[in-house]
Amino acid sequence: MQRNGNGDVLPDAEPAQKFKLLVRDLHVCLDSFHIEITRDEAVERISFRSVCLGRGANLPRSSDSYGLRYRVEKANGVWRSVVCSAANPNNIRATIELPTFDVDALQDHAQYGSLSVAQRATLLALYQRCNPRPMTDLMSGSGGPISAGDVEFRCSDTQLFAGLIEIVYAMRNALLHGELQPHGQAFAAYEPAYRIVMRFLDALKN
Repeated sequence: MQRNGNGDVLPDAEPAQKFKLLVRDLHVCLDSFHIEITRDEAVERISFRSVCLGRGANLPRSSDSYGLRYRVEKANGVWRSVVCSAANPNNIRATIELPTFDVDALQDHAQYGSLSVAQRATLLALYQRCNPRPMTDLMSGSGGPISAGDVEFRCSDTQLFAGLIEIVYAMRNALLHGELQPHGQAFAAYEPAYRIVMRFLDALKN
């Protein structure tokens, strides 16, 4: 998005308009047909509505609240959440071990249920901050709007570009690893994706 000296948004040049329409077409195709991939044993849908723009927080993470210490760590492939006394770490209220990061499994665990409502809320908030793949909805954020035809992305230019790269790469992996189920609507999404990649390559040549 370009602005003049007064800060007013300048109209897009024709190449930019055409590129935005390709991004719009890709979004519409992905919205109408779900293309899914598996990452770290979890199924993710390729979509501008849920895209990973960065890595999760470094582990372990901990926080203290009302005399209790909450800690989330990952060791030997196991996610471990502990609630203990801040003054005496050996006084443990709950220990929850899970094979993957799974918010639902955490909340279903018996020891999670044994905590008070406030304690569960504190642990859940800490656990969610440890998400290894935090997802962002580029259609309903606080940024933007970035208009692409009849579609508006609610994110920054940087977020949209990063999300586009992530989506095209995920589509490439779905095709390469055989996760894509043969279907006309699924394959239709690859036409705008291909044209977007070609635009990137043309830009590098220039």
